Amino acid sequence: MEIPKVILLVENSRAFGRNILRGIARYSATNGPWSFFRPEAFYLHPGKAAIPELEFIKKVGADGIIMRETPNTEKILSLGIPTILSSYLQKEYTGAVQVLNDNEKIGSMGAEHLINKGFKNFAFCGNRKFFWSNERREGFINRAEKAKLQSVFVKEKYKNTKRSNQHEIIRELNEWITTLPLPIGIMTCTDEYAQYIAEAAKISELRIPEDVAVLGVDNDDFICDLTYPTLSSIELSAEQAGFECAANLDILMKNPEYSKGEIIVNPLYIKERHSTNILAANIPEIVASLKFIENNIEERISVQDVADYVCISRRSLERLFANQLQRSVFEMIKEMRLARIIKYLSNTELSAGEISRIIGFSEEASLSKFFRKEKGISLRKFRKLINSNKF
Repeated sequence: MEIPKVILLVENSRAFGRNILRGIARYSATNGPWSFFRPEAFYLHPGKAAIPELEFIKKVGADGIIMRETPNTEKILSLGIPTILSSYLQKEYTGAVQVLNDNEKIGSMGAEHLINKGFKNFAFCGNRKFFWSNERREGFINRAEKAKLQSVFVKEKYKNTKRSNQHEIIRELNEWITTLPLPIGIMTCTDEYAQYIAEAAKISELRIPEDVAVLGVDNDDFICDLTYPTLSSIELSAEQAGFECAANLDILMKNPEYSKGEIIVNPLYIKERHSTNILAANIPEIVASLKFIENNIEERISVQDVADYVCISRRSLERLFANQLQRSVFEMIKEMRLARIIKYLSNTELSAGEISRIIGFSEEASLSKFFRKEKGISLRKFRKLINSNKF
């Protein structure tokens, strides 16, 4: 049987594209072999223009294509070659299985993280020319409004966008930041924009995260770790999506009439680094309560334990949490416990049984039941998603 020829027109300069490629490689390793073709590296033909995409595709004689959106997308789809498409400018195409993010859920997770940090002022920094940025903004605002936090500021329009360079965008963002109330939690549409915000804050000597907490999307470690201070970011299930891209293409190459519809990329968890590592609440009882919960989350602490620690009545404590954080003390304990479980799942090789004992569950089954109820996914499947997204 002839080995299928698959063209990969997927950029690898960002974490999203690299993780998509890892997923494709994982599928091919167990279901291939496939022969992969990509545009040649720049150094192989210095000073010469790359072969045009359409010419490249025709020369290879491809059986399938996995690609990101390009100016030639419509022409490529018209060739009738089975195609999986990740779009970023135009949301809907016909003639391909599309890769799309659950952007509202991404935005909602970002807002939730900043709410849990005790911020009262919120902002979203994106770019309105991208549909996915707009959807992330809507998810962010909806979650903030649900928490009855109305002061949400938005930056998504820029001067001379066609000719703006990074330096100009940073200066413009600095002008915007200086108009915002402090302290403030800012979510950005991607890690690149989070880096811009961090650099913009430095111009006015604003402290991160004390004055401005910043949260990005994609968990691109090259960007997040090279930025000072390091950036917190939302990890996406891009590697799993890459696996599904290859699986769908495999079916399409065998049965061109097959149409699954869409491959959805979901937010997995937040990788916290320095840029959001703070509690912004300014009420001593709440600050003390949050620190107590965080320091003792691996014990079976109760709401009464928290109230006793801060020396106020349980009723008064509940009222403070409802007014300031829009959630109960019990809900905060539950959220912090879930975050600690995710940290162990993503950063250690501990078994579910070992994690259940550390966190204070009576047995592994109790931990599994709690996790599935809160995340809507089993421990085993979640860890598989986490591990598949790592280098």
